[in-house]
Amino acid sequence: MSLKVLSTREAAIFESLADTYCSPGGEFPPVEQTDAVGFIDELASRAPLRNRLGFRVLLTFADTFPLARGYRRRFRRLDRQRRAEYLRGLDKSRFAALAIPGRLLKMLTMMAYYGDDGALRAAGYDPDVKLARARELRHREGRK
Repeated sequence: MSLKVLSTREAAIFESLADTYCSPGGEFPPVEQTDAVGFIDELASRAPLRNRLGFRVLLTFADTFPLARGYRRRFRRLDRQRRAEYLRGLDKSRFAALAIPGRLLKMLTMMAYYGDDGALRAAGYDPDVKLARARELRHREGRK
């Protein structure tokens, strides 16, 4: 995959976030088989420079802060269980400066992963069927 604005390191951090927050398994595809990273890269490329830089800072924070919390490794180097433990700690933090960025990353990650066609189908939603139904309705109503 060619990235527009994210570095390969930032893409790996985001992929680790998606793997942890979404915990794919069963019918749900692994993160690397979705367009989650491509989606978030595209979203970042269209964002104003200030927002793009802020997002990149958040990714770096997410990757390095476990070192300060005693995990002895960067986020993307932790196993899924330790990553989940770390993210729960961020989410439950009484300090807004930790909880809010963590929740923002969670929202963006889930939006990127569950917006993928494969993840949607695994959840029982078929976007192609919905589009066909909508086109048929528009045609019957004479709308273009």
